[in-house]
Amino acid sequence: MKKNSFYFVLFITLLTIQSCKKLDELAIVNTSEISDISEYSVVAGGNISVSGGSEIIARGLCWSINASPSINDSVLFIGKGMGSFTDTIKGLLPNSIYYLRAFATNVNGTSYGEVKKITTIIGNAALTTSPISNISSGSAISGGNIISDGGATVTARGICWSTNNNPTINDSKTSDGTGIGSFVSNLTNLSFSTQYYVRAYAINSKGVSYGNTITFSTISNKPTIKTELATNIKSGSFDCGGNVLSDGGFNVTARGVCWSSTNTMPTIADSKTTDGSGLGNFISKVKNITYKTTYYVRAYATNVNGTSYGDTLMINTAQLAIGDEYLGGLVAYFLKPGDPGYSATVLHGLILSLDSFSSPWGCATKNISGTNENIGYGQANTSLIVSQCTQTNSAAYICDRLVSGGYSDWYLPSRFEMTEIGRNYSVLNLKSGLDAYYWCSNQVNNNFITAILVVPVLVGSSYAPSAKSDNRIFRAVRSF
Repeated sequence: MKKNSFYFVLFITLLTIQSCKKLDELAIVNTSEISDISEYSVVAGGNISVSGGSEIIARGLCWSINASPSINDSVLFIGKGMGSFTDTIKGLLPNSIYYLRAFATNVNGTSYGEVKKITTIIGNAALTTSPISNISSGSAISGGNIISDGGATVTARGICWSTNNNPTINDSKTSDGTGIGSFVSNLTNLSFSTQYYVRAYAINSKGVSYGNTITFSTISNKPTIKTELATNIKSGSFDCGGNVLSDGGFNVTARGVCWSSTNTMPTIADSKTTDGSGLGNFISKVKNITYKTTYYVRAYATNVNGTSYGDTLMINTAQLAIGDEYLGGLVAYFLKPGDPGYSATVLHGLILSLDSFSSPWGCATKNISGTNENIGYGQANTSLIVSQCTQTNSAAYICDRLVSGGYSDWYLPSRFEMTEIGRNYSVLNLKSGLDAYYWCSNQVNNNFITAILVVPVLVGSSYAPSAKSDNRIFRAVRSF
């Protein structure tokens, strides 16, 4: 009996020695105090004071919702070796209890520091804003999805909106229940043709959280119109137009195109055409524009609620050429070196009226002295004639009073002005009197009963006197 007792004591002693020896071989690690506890993270660490006789090959933090966390639970490795270490544990849930402690591992195993208990704080709800749908002139549908309640019950949720960015619950809003998950919101009492900013909101005990902001515009009660492509682009004109797709519920009373060379978003306050009313396609003839110039053009349509515009087109006009329709008529002549008003840098010349006229030269009983047959004197000749002759059906008087193509500075050309115009007759394609004599603003010397006629199509300025009382063809010109 004594012998058995001896061996039992010896076994226990050896076992105790062996156990103590193994404990001495593990590292000694302490868990540091916890700091910076937030909704989703915490800062923690530890200190290894004894290595256990072996190199520390791993160290860090482990945590769990269970009271005794180990490296078989969530782990954050923070290097190796002796000493202090600190890091941030992330990915925690708000308003939740966790247990964590430091650990150290050497070749003999893993040892742990004391367990720390923490409670993360309540966080804001996490949510997204649903896309906008069913947009009308006064309403729309949106909604949201509460992905997380932040650790506290969502007591209110919905959509808020405003015409300013980042709307809040102090702006217009809906109330769409409580809790997490998705919901649908109806936005009502909106203004037509207005841009709104929308985002979902959720309220818990932490406060108000917002989803992403979405912007949209309500449908207009104004017309909907599309700008059509421009065609037949020339130096002084082009064809454009539009298609009125919707009248917005009210009759379209005016439509056309507007344009500008400086305003990239032209309006009806700029230059415009007027091309009827109602729905459908229309074509506009844009005239009296400048050659080699960039224009911004868009179609417009107007109803009682206002004016809508199509997309803006950018159009580059061509180089000016003889025969182009420009500034109220046809380009008929470019000034040459030696001509009064010629410029090497700015193009100048004569515009011929689109229409021809027939009347007496006039003032058959008056001697209109001082007229000049050279280029650059037609306007002065016309003023001279009109100042001395009040015959209202005279050629000079008709030209002086003419309003055509939006311009009122027309005059009767001088002999050589009409001659140079005649040299370009084939390009101008004049539709009347190609083989006829044309009145000019020159009296024959001092013979008060005759004036000069020019046959412009005969190069060489064929001319002849004619009685002032004869009815003859003529065309007005203006300078540019």
